[in-house]
Amino acid sequence: MKSKNVAFGLLLALLLGVAVSCAPSRKAYRTNNLLVKSNVFVYDADSVDVVPNLSSFVVPIPNTKFLGLFRLNLFTYEIGNMLRKDSKFKNFLQKSWGEAPVYADTAFFYKTISQFNQELFNQGFFNPEISFKTFVNNKNNAKVYYLVRLNEPYTYNVVDNYLPDTVISDLVFGGESETLIKPGDILNSYTLDDERSRITEILRNNGYYLFSKDLIEYVVDTNLLNKKANIAININKPIIQEKGVNKSIDLKKYYIRNVHVYSNFDSHINYRRTYENDIRVSQHIPEGDTATNGLFYIYEIGKQKLRADVLLNSIYIKPGGEYQHNAVNWSSRSLTNIPSVRYAAISFDPVGSYNDSLLDCSVRITRKKLHAFSISPEVTNNGGRLGFGASTNYNNRNIFKGGESLQLTASGSFELQFGSTETQVGNLLHTAQAGITTTLFFPRILLPFGWGNMPGYNLPRTNIDLGFSYQKRADLYDRIISNVAMGYSWRSNNSKLSHYFSPIDFNYVSIDKEPILENYISQMKGSLYERQYTSHTLLGMRYSLVVSNQSDKKKKGVHHYFRVNAEASGNFLNLMSTTFNQERDSLGLYNFLGSPYSQFVMGDLEYRLYHYFTPDNVIVFRFATGIGFPYGNSVALPVEKAFYGGGANDMRGWGLKLLGPGSYQSDLLIERVADVAIKANVEYRFPIYKFIRIAAFLDVGNVWLWNADPDFQGGEFNFKRFYKEFAVNTGLGLRLDFNFFVLRLDVGIPFVDPSLPENDRFMKLKMSNAVWNIAIGYPF
Repeated sequence: MKSKNVAFGLLLALLLGVAVSCAPSRKAYRTNNLLVKSNVFVYDADSVDVVPNLSSFVVPIPNTKFLGLFRLNLFTYEIGNMLRKDSKFKNFLQKSWGEAPVYADTAFFYKTISQFNQELFNQGFFNPEISFKTFVNNKNNAKVYYLVRLNEPYTYNVVDNYLPDTVISDLVFGGESETLIKPGDILNSYTLDDERSRITEILRNNGYYLFSKDLIEYVVDTNLLNKKANIAININKPIIQEKGVNKSIDLKKYYIRNVHVYSNFDSHINYRRTYENDIRVSQHIPEGDTATNGLFYIYEIGKQKLRADVLLNSIYIKPGGEYQHNAVNWSSRSLTNIPSVRYAAISFDPVGSYNDSLLDCSVRITRKKLHAFSISPEVTNNGGRLGFGASTNYNNRNIFKGGESLQLTASGSFELQFGSTETQVGNLLHTAQAGITTTLFFPRILLPFGWGNMPGYNLPRTNIDLGFSYQKRADLYDRIISNVAMGYSWRSNNSKLSHYFSPIDFNYVSIDKEPILENYISQMKGSLYERQYTSHTLLGMRYSLVVSNQSDKKKKGVHHYFRVNAEASGNFLNLMSTTFNQERDSLGLYNFLGSPYSQFVMGDLEYRLYHYFTPDNVIVFRFATGIGFPYGNSVALPVEKAFYGGGANDMRGWGLKLLGPGSYQSDLLIERVADVAIKANVEYRFPIYKFIRIAAFLDVGNVWLWNADPDFQGGEFNFKRFYKEFAVNTGLGLRLDFNFFVLRLDVGIPFVDPSLPENDRFMKLKMSNAVWNIAIGYPF
């Protein structure tokens, strides 16, 4: 290993030597001072309630620094300048890897000031004082400082509105409606635009089909003393086109006459000629309407029948009712929740002309193929272990003609473990498995007595899962798992909040231990591992809550993800055992189906923050923690539910399940699981060439047992010392990101090892201690 360290040091020295020796000749190609820093100072920021963020309007942005240390892309570009003119390698180096120098150009500084003025004007600061100063050092590196004095902003004095009638006025400003424009507030263009959106949403959801945001007009009078502004809100008439001529009409409410639903739309078919195209048409009266003003018409072609009640329950646009824009969105969202629906286009046409007040609605549904069959290779990532296999999938997307989906999957795979043979158990083969799963999906909540009547726009789903799998863990055990589960999922109205609830989650786990594991357990004083690696059953329930605004990933700014899980198992079985006085086995445990059942409660949570500086340049913070309490019929969490540390997705400086628990130290390399976990990660990701990404990361964390165990000295969680037992590693990663597929190589190097004596836990950063992790996808 010494030779590796020497080679690494020589390579690093060579690169630094090239950088230093080439510096003068590289810089000879520069035509101006290099811009290295831009700062903005706002003098009177404390004197106003709202302080504009001006930094995002600064141009140009200085050359980026690699890991915040040196300008690698600029260095690469300027090395290219030293190569033969117009060579292919020079073009490749500069365009793919390089970054042209960013110069301190006065024209850009004045452009920045212009953008500052525009942004400040938008936020009510009409008379700012802005200047800039530049400083150039003896290396021809320039820094620019923008000096901004906001001065007093304009505020609203009188707010008037001139709306077409009292009905609109009461909707927009009456009752619980509250305007965003109030006397005394700063005159702000963004707030005015938000007020436009608020008014538009109210009117579009109360029948005003032709209303749009651009009909709202503001008249602002700033000719007052004391920085005051009067503002008036006007609403113009909508413009329509009749016979090629634009004309304005009065703003009015529109009502729905008929709703035409094309359940399997084909643009090549004339639906008016039903007798020519084998089109079946059915009429339906809206629910609860006996003397209706309109009907649902459902048009069907071909054999792919989707029950009428499923369609009608998914459409919130009702004949005879007012036009509501929310109903359009809800209908589209609900229809696309049906597995057999690919797309739903909703449009409206006036009955007669827009001078009347009736609209006909058309819902054109494009369907997916009923049957889907595939045989495909697979690349998996289970706990950071790279795996390969194949699966056969069959999917019927409308098995009961109510939008239900049946999916059958048969699969086989094997997983590999990578790393030094000195730090891993067994050989390259880590796990081999084969299994079959059946999933029946319903696009609604299945509950008795109508309790599951959840609106379709909440994307309700019910899953029933059956599964059987065989797993061989090299040198440790063979395991057979049979699974039956039923679960529900749905979203809240804002779509950022998702719920997952599984009232029934049954697993039967049969474990056949290999001699190496039997021998290891026989040497133990306690029964922790013996209980964890004994055949058992689990019958419990789970609930998960996920809050996320990651729908538009890679958009500049901050994105959040939060997940919390709660799970309980064995309580119902324990109630039955005690109620019916069931006999205990030789270990004092109750049994179900011939094996002890696990009894525990546990919970965990995870929070992630993604800060995108550019679409491909992001820093990610992650915190995860969890705790489980075995009790009653259990002395340990089952191995498939317990927490672990190490591997490609959390503590990358340790092998999978080889960290902890606590300060426990052992040379026996066998997987370790625990009851408590606390982990935190920070990772900076950036591109270096098209699909090639680099990441620098820091991982902190550990796992602990809740109760002391004689076989794991120092492994229990203790409030007085747990903070001293955090493991720490750093590292670099290489990612090949093809959007649909990400291949990842992370090298983690530990430098704080809690298994070492308390005063000697800091380690030197050595490549000989590195753990290499190959995985699929990002770790978080």
